[in-house]
Amino acid sequence: MNTINEDRKTGKELSKDALVSAIHSAIDADNATVNKWKKAGEAVRKWYPAGYDSWLGEKAALIKDVIVPALPVETQTALLRTLPRKGTDDAKIYTGGESMLEKHQADKIRARAYADSMYRKVTHYAFEQEREDAKSKGKGKGKGKGEGEGEGEITVDNNASNKTKLMADCSNWVKRLQKSEGEDFDINATIAALNAVIAVLTK
Repeated sequence: MNTINEDRKTGKELSKDALVSAIHSAIDADNATVNKWKKAGEAVRKWYPAGYDSWLGEKAALIKDVIVPALPVETQTALLRTLPRKGTDDAKIYTGGESMLEKHQADKIRARAYADSMYRKVTHYAFEQEREDAKSKGKGKGKGKGEGEGEGEITVDNNASNKTKLMADCSNWVKRLQKSEGEDFDINATIAALNAVIAVLTK
């Protein structure tokens, strides 16, 4: 079995020292990023004294007021761009045609998902202890306040239209996934797809 030193003699272009240096730089950058997120979390707590539950309850307004302005300019542009409904006269005369409209619609869906993921990340660092407490309270009960399935979800009457039921189901799954971690599928892409269905239903 070759040792690391023997491997270095086989003609590899990168030395072990260079490799260690590259890893060291990556670790430093990662630690710096985590520290910046922690500072952002501390800033949230100072600016928003109402607490975790209120923070969750005002999600839409908070994304609009403090998350979107912090996003890259191109993401803000995609989010704030006014788009016509597909199939309407306005859509037919949209600058760049239907292909550009479809691109802008896709950009908007991705931008919404990104904004949502940034909100969840800020929430993680601002209210880490509260989130852990909520999870602990929910163990054995199937729910934790603000964390479990069913918390703050939309309920509809059995006689409601399929459109209303579908919108409620999609909205509820968005809420569940926004609070979920460690899934074996792309949460952001799934949320974006659900939001796309909601957008179609609200047209």
